[in-house]
Amino acid sequence: MTNQNCITSACRYCRFYRPEGLHGGACQQLGVSVRSEWKACQLGLPAFANNWENAEELATANRQVELPQVRHHQELTATVDLELSGNSIGINN
Repeated sequence: MTNQNCITSACRYCRFYRPEGLHGGACQQLGVSVRSEWKACQLGLPAFANNWENAEELATANRQVELPQVRHHQELTATVDLELSGNSIGINN
């Protein structure tokens, strides 16, 4: 079975490739040493491919975020009178 839609042409362009030395590297997916110029295998993914494994986790996290409530304009523009006496400050509503 061949993957005709593989965009990654060589190991060096794969997201699982980690450079080691001058021309060599390691495949994090297979756990083996590879050469950067080797043709990419069928498991190769572009370096900036979508990570679908975490998509559900991200969707769940987005639903759990609580947004702060916006106060009404009248509450934000309320005035407060301050009374200064000695070392204390009093608030008069």
